[in-house]
Amino acid sequence: IYSVSQLKVGDLVFFFNDLHHVALYAGNNTVIHAPRTGTVVRYESMDTIGGPFMFGVRV
Repeated sequence: IYSVSQLKVGDLVFFFNDLHHVALYAGNNTVIHAPRTGTVVRYESMDTIGGPFMFGVRV
């Protein structure tokens, strides 16, 4: 389990207390994700996800 400062490109990052949102870390505080069902996958700052970052994992 990793904190924001320990993340590396390719890590899975989990948001919200119930972990209902997962994204792929792209570096520089940016993730690749689909904000909601039916939307286009895009790069976005982790600061604009809308919920708290919980942790990252490396697989």
